[in-house]
Amino acid sequence: MFFIIFTLNACSCIIYIYSEVKDGEFLKILMKPVDMISYNSTAGDLQPIKYRLSDENGISKIIKIDKIIQINEEKLAGNRMIIFRVQSIINGLARIYELKYEPSACKWYIYKM
Repeated sequence: MFFIIFTLNACSCIIYIYSEVKDGEFLKILMKPVDMISYNSTAGDLQPIKYRLSDENGISKIIKIDKIIQINEEKLAGNRMIIFRVQSIINGLARIYELKYEPSACKWYIYKM
């Protein structure tokens, strides 16, 4: 289930899309590209380690991935995507969120947070 929330400012309208996760928790869909450091094994396994995320002010923050909870695969518009549900400590709080990896383009995205 998705929820759409509109926020009106004096100059613009911002649309936030939320997706429901277990226990009534909602995550905002971002689909924002990030710089990622990941580990690839000789068996072909992929594991994200840490990434750099920039906020609205252009300030970069390095976030370490503490735990991989779940790995899924989907096809989005014919493109294969690998979805990682992970946990990190962000601003002193344990947060569960999702990262997406697009193998055809070798790109990482922060998907839901």
